[in-house]
This record gives sequence, structure tokens and C-alpha cells, in this order.
Amino acid sequence: MVDPGARAIAAALLERFLRNEVSNDDLEVHWPTSPDPALEPIRLAVWTSYDDLTVHSGPTSAIPLVQRCAAFLRTNEEYTGPTPKPWLMLLAWPLSLLTLGHSNRLFWREFEQPRWPFAK
Repeated sequence: MVDPGARAIAAALLERFLRNEVSNDDLEVHWPTSPDPALEPIRLAVWTSYDDLTVHSGPTSAIPLVQRCAAFLRTNEEYTGPTPKPWLMLLAWPLSLLTLGHSNRLFWREFEQPRWPFAK
């Protein structure tokens, strides 16, 4: 189910984030909630592009990923990619602490495909 209104809000936030016009805190506070299945995986993938321990504008890494996410949100394409499992998310945080963040590479690997979140 594509939610054009929520996608437009999320895409605009990402575009403003890329232009250093909003902070990472703004992204988290203003990210829309919606039944659109693309929004949560994209929010989580973008979250890996910045350091959430400090407030700053713009991604600190993964700029192409954030650009692709913004572009995807401007389409009416159904999201068919991976969806984070809630039980796995509970394990990811403590595992990340124990491995000093190295476990994140394994956890997010499925989201790092060159064309993700686009299916084709």
C-alpha cells in the first residue's frame, strides 16, 4: 500500500537532510507514521547513515543510499524489499554494543544492495 502523502513528507525530509537544512533529530521527530511498508525500512536504513549521539545536519555516510531512498519515496512503486523483524531489532542493539558496531554490517547487509530500495 503506497501512501503518497506520507512518502512526500519523508522524501522532503530526506532531501532537506541531504542539503543540510534539517538535523538528524528533525528526521526522527518529523518522520511520518503510515501503513506504507516502505517507510520503516527506509527510516531504519537512513538511521545508519548518521551518528545519533550528536545533533548534526546531513548524513555522515551513505549519501547515495539516502539519495536513492528519497528518489524511491517520490515514486508510486510498491515496496517489495526486506523488512526488519522486530525480534531481530531487539537483538541488534545489544549486539552492536558488544561488537562496537561491527555487527551492524551483518544486520544491514540486505539493505545495502546497489539499487535498494528499488526492486529493479
